[in-house]
Amino acid sequence: PWARGMDFLWSKMIIVSTLAELIEQGYLSPFKYFAPAQPDLSGIKITAGDYQQDQLAERMSRSDLVADIVTTWLSKGEMRPTFCFAVNRKHAAEIQAQFEAAGIPAGYVDAYTEVNEREVLIEKLRIGEIKVLCNVGTMTTGVDAPFVSCIILARPTRSEMLFIQIVGRGLRIHPEKKDCLILDHSNTGLTLGRPDEITHDDFISGKKTEAGTKEKEEKLELFIPAGPRLGNKVIEAHGVAKGYGDKLLYENLTFTLPPAGIVGIIGPNGAGKTTLFKMITGSENPDAGTFEIGETVKIAYVDQEHDDLKPEDTVFQAITGGNELLEL
Repeated sequence: PWARGMDFLWSKMIIVSTLAELIEQGYLSPFKYFAPAQPDLSGIKITAGDYQQDQLAERMSRSDLVADIVTTWLSKGEMRPTFCFAVNRKHAAEIQAQFEAAGIPAGYVDAYTEVNEREVLIEKLRIGEIKVLCNVGTMTTGVDAPFVSCIILARPTRSEMLFIQIVGRGLRIHPEKKDCLILDHSNTGLTLGRPDEITHDDFISGKKTEAGTKEKEEKLELFIPAGPRLGNKVIEAHGVAKGYGDKLLYENLTFTLPPAGIVGIIGPNGAGKTTLFKMITGSENPDAGTFEIGETVKIAYVDQEHDDLKPEDTVFQAITGGNELLEL
């Protein structure tokens, strides 16, 4: 219900109970919260409302941060059965290796771990054959492990929903559990607040600020909102020429794109549409002539060659940047 834009689908939110009330009534476990580390997350890009996974993994994989996860658990974890939430597969494997090096048996689960193997690892965690189960986005939902009484949050997030889902893995009640220990190595609790303090009385609006946007979307019109105000110079071409071998694409190409202009370039394959964009963005040079880009202009584009895509990524990973939840 906390996803942005739910007010487009529903008119009223009915709150039956809050997390704090469920804890007070004994339906969820009480918890103890520690934030032993405060990693520097400045400069990390935000993709789909959350931290960009590759940059986040690089920042969180520092040896001192990974080592602190293990030393903190050894001093505070009381050998409790523990779920550890990591940023990506490499990060989870590094944490697992550090626990093993410290003499603590640990397991590893990711999206490629078979369901039956996950069940075996959870059972090993329950009976104490392993003490920590490191995972990447697989233990957040649909997991039946109420005996887990310690959560290591080594994966920073800006998503309240994901934060509550992660913490919730340790809040289920169990006869052998008096409380849940949350070890936050991600700054998340300090940024979003304690889990039992996060609540919303109403939907988070997804309404656009531009007048008439909603009506145009309902009519399925293509609507391009005005961007930031630009200076007088946007993009200018002066006497541009470009060719490949004997094929001439442009000769003495000159144009001026005005502020707030919307221009479409149409032509058959091989006409030079992509080449024109490459020259504007600076990835190719014209044979003659020049392009001038205004000082206030920021160029954004979708690359049809997909050079940024990683062959090993799934479609979901490519779209989300590795994030578990998208906030639109």
